[in-house]
Parts: sequence; structure tokens; C-alpha cells
Amino acid sequence: MNRFLFLLVLTIVLATSTTSVGAQEELKVGDSICVQGFIMDYFCIKIKNMLDNGLPTLKQPEQHSVHCLLDVGVCTNDASPFEVLTDPEEVGGTYTRGYRLTDKSKKDMIALGRRVGSCSTCDSGYDNGKQTYGLRAVMKGTVVDLNNNKNGVDAPPVIEVSNMMHSNAFGDDPCKTVFNMVEGVPSRRLRRRSA
Repeated sequence: MNRFLFLLVLTIVLATSTTSVGAQEELKVGDSICVQGFIMDYFCIKIKNMLDNGLPTLKQPEQHSVHCLLDVGVCTNDASPFEVLTDPEEVGGTYTRGYRLTDKSKKDMIALGRRVGSCSTCDSGYDNGKQTYGLRAVMKGTVVDLNNNKNGVDAPPVIEVSNMMHSNAFGDDPCKTVFNMVEGVPSRRLRRRSA
């Protein structure tokens, strides 16, 4: 009986892990998706610790200052794309580099951050009533590049964002709340039809 129970549990675990990997593989260029998470500059990801406080980038993104994200040159320059960190599977786990924003989407994110944030280049300057740490956003966008480890560069899929909102106050499921979409799941294919 114990052997049967073990095999049943093992089968369920394997089926679940295969399903999640399979769902990830289904992402294609042209997919429309909703994503949400902490916004992080690649410079702080690359050095593994946030420039502003030395904390581990993928462990405590809620401690990343809006000042570091939006004011510091090495974090905002063209060599440091913005990425969306997806939440860990378990409490206390590591955040994942979920998606990278296109250059245009990064500029739009900087504008959004400056509207809602507290920093020297923010619309309201340093304002304790504004977002100071851990900028989160919910975005609807289109996958424009899967990246697939091109040229030996380990980077997540790139998305062009069509709509974004500051999401720190939207709770656990901002994709559902704001766009009525399931997070990270393609909702439609936007493919060109051949003539």
C-alpha cells in the first residue's frame, strides 16, 4: 500500500512539473501576455547586489530604492535594460528574471516610476508620500523576442508593453484585477497572415 501511495504522489509531482515546463515552452513571439512584478535594472541584477544598499538583488527587490532605479546613471543608461522580476514560488524564495522590457517600454516605465515615485528626478522630487522602495508594475504587452540564450547572453524574453500601471496597491493578482488576464499565460496569438 505504501509503495502504491508513493508511486501515485511521484506521478502527480512529475505531471505537475512537466505541465509547468510545457506551459513555459509555449510562449511564442507575438503572444499577448500580462506580467507583473518588481522592476529591476540589469546593472543591479548583473552585480548580484543592489547598488544602493548592497542587499541581494533577487532576494529582496522590495528594498531597491526608486532613487537607484531612476536617478543613478549606470542603472538608467542604455546598457542596463529594465527587467520584471516574477515572484518566488515559496515565501522567502528567490525572485526570477521573468521578462525584459524593450527600450521604448523602459522609457515608459521610467516615466511611470517618476510619476509615482520619490527620487531626485521624480515629478514630485523626494516625497515620503510617494513610492520610495520596491517599484512594482502590472503590464500588458507582446512578446517580441524569446532571447533563447543568444550569443551566450542569459536573458529573459523581451516584451513590448502596450499598457502599464503602478501595482504596489493592487494585491495578489493585478493581472486579473486590471486586465482580466491570467499572469504570464498567452491570451492570443498576434501573427501576421501570409498573403
